Amino acid sequence: MRSITVPYDPDWGYDAAQHPHYHGASLPALTSLANTKGYRLVGTNRFGYNAFYLRDDIALDLIPAVTPAECRNHPIRQSDETIFLSMSHLPFAEVQ
Repeated sequence: MRSITVPYDPDWGYDAAQHPHYHGASLPALTSLANTKGYRLVGTNRFGYNAFYLRDDIALDLIPAVTPAECRNHPIRQSDETIFLSMSHLPFAEVQ
């Protein structure tokens, strides 16, 4: 899974005709940002979006962190690679 985001553009607007998934940031990118702010990924909804994070000082022994890859296993969801390939011609920014 790639850690990427759509580059900032003050004039950008959602355009489903351009590509319906071309917006926001990948789950690895969001998780990386959350980790720098003291939060951990604890899950997503069943389709792998709507991520849930908890502060690292809350219920660590009860609710462990999960990886972005563990959240991407719903059988009807397209693979990240399939989605990315369909929009790979559009600009992305890599996130550390």
